Amino acid sequence: STIGFHVGGIVNVQVNEYVAIRPELLYSQAGYKYSFYRDFGFLAWEYNETAHWGNIILPVKVVGQYPLNDYIKLQAFVGPYASIVLDGRYEGNGMNVLGYPFEASGKIVPGKKPDNYSGETRYINPWDFGFNFGIGLQAYSFIFSVDYKLGLTDIQPHYSNSTAENNRGTDYTMKNKGVNFSIAYLFGCKK
Repeated sequence: STIGFHVGGIVNVQVNEYVAIRPELLYSQAGYKYSFYRDFGFLAWEYNETAHWGNIILPVKVVGQYPLNDYIKLQAFVGPYASIVLDGRYEGNGMNVLGYPFEASGKIVPGKKPDNYSGETRYINPWDFGFNFGIGLQAYSFIFSVDYKLGLTDIQPHYSNSTAENNRGTDYTMKNKGVNFSIAYLFGCKK
């Protein structure tokens, strides 16, 4: 897990007192931490990697609201999202099988390159689709919320090696998952 931020704009379309539709357009950071250790008996190999990249995310939330009074509402929401990866970086370090330390770093770029392990650039699939759901509190024009993002798309790249491509998604998958804490301000909100 990694820590990042998100920033953007929202539109709150009030359907009635209890329901709103809330499309958002956000820049958000995502990433991963990965550790690998393999013991071959008399030799061992270890590697640790951290990566961060930016996304443009478009969630559309259906918001259920329960007014506590004229100015405070409890909220729960659910809805789909689509996102596209921009770019990022990774850094790693480890110990090879001969016991020598090494470091690795490079760019993460969106794209479906056939071979993900040539050079210092790592590729991930650019598109991600999923759902998010959460709870919030609207006080006057401020919204305080926490939500969970559940990615449904495997964002690991495709491979030119037929064995690796056939095992893609079976050995492991890369899916975006994350918890977001948000504070929003609704301009023009009277209550």
